[in-house]
Order: sequence, then structure tokens, then C-alpha cells
Amino acid sequence: MSVRILATGDFQLGKLFGGYGDDSVRLRDQLLDSVTDLLENHAKKYDLCLIAGDVFDRIETPTSLIERFADVLARCSAEVVLIPGNHDPVNSGIPRVLANALEKRGARHVRVGLEKNPIRLDGLGITVYPAPLLRKDDLSDLYGWIPSRSEEDGIRIGLFHGALTVMPDGSIPENLAVESDLDLVVVGDQHGPSGN
Repeated sequence: MSVRILATGDFQLGKLFGGYGDDSVRLRDQLLDSVTDLLENHAKKYDLCLIAGDVFDRIETPTSLIERFADVLARCSAEVVLIPGNHDPVNSGIPRVLANALEKRGARHVRVGLEKNPIRLDGLGITVYPAPLLRKDDLSDLYGWIPSRSEEDGIRIGLFHGALTVMPDGSIPENLAVESDLDLVVVGDQHGPSGN
């Protein structure tokens, strides 16, 4: 069985675009329109959409924007797994508000990884190992919790928000797929925090 996967992230919806004056509202709207187009029109060509963090830009994200994005995700025809990044970490409350909004909409095909627990997608033969960031400055072990392979796992995918160790302040080994027996590793861009 072949599986088509769309890997994306770092939308940073609600970005203020400071310094752009009146154009900042237009830029925010264009950003949401682009993400909407991606998830409603392009994601339907894929079986699974992985969103590797920073869906939203800031802790002060309005609930109305989270609700609008939940509407977009609910209309997406692909299975979706997303994780919080350093701009929208678990402790911000944003991921829980999104998960609740999705539940209200009956969007069972969308899963928000709020904990480091495997997410089995039995219909696709995939297990996703999400590593949500708990805080903006989360430097915890993102991958040491991943268990050894079992027969039920199917394709094993790690979903992270961070930087590879080949980058400054990177904490995710570039050989993580081999180290953790993963078939695919998807990494969103965590620009910071510094470990120094």
C-alpha cells in the first residue's frame, strides 16, 4: 500500500506583521487564505497531512482565529496530525482550544498531539510519534520516549518541531530515523530557543 503524505507547518496564523502599517491586516488575511487553500484544495490529493508546529504565531491568538482554523481543518479531506510548536506550545492553551473546537465539529480525522504518545492511524497502517512542545522554551527530550518497533506500528513517523543538530542550537539528530527506527521524520522549524 502506498501512502501520500503532505508535510507542512509554521503557518504562524495571526502574525502581527509589525511595521507594515495598514498592510498588516491584508497580510494576515492572505496568510489564512493560503493555508485554507492548501488544506481544502491541495491536501485532498494526499492520504495524510502532517503539520509540524507553529500553526499560530503568538500566545495571544484570538479564539475567533482558532475557531476559523478549526473550520478549515474540519473541511480537510485528508487525515491530519498536528503538533504545537514554540509559538503555540501546549501550556499556551491554544492547542487545547483547537482540539475542543475540532471535537465540537466532529472532526475525528484531525488529531492534535498534546502529549508524547503514539497516534495510530490504523486505516493507513501508520503510527505517528508526535513531540509537542510544552512551553515556548521547551528543551526536553523530544524523541527518547519513542518505543521499539512492534508489528502493529506499520509505517513509523516522527513529528517534531525543532532544529536538526547540524543547525545552530539544534537538538534533533540528523540520523534520528535510524536511531529511533522511524521510517520518516518530519521536522518543523524551531528558530530558538538557545541551549546556552
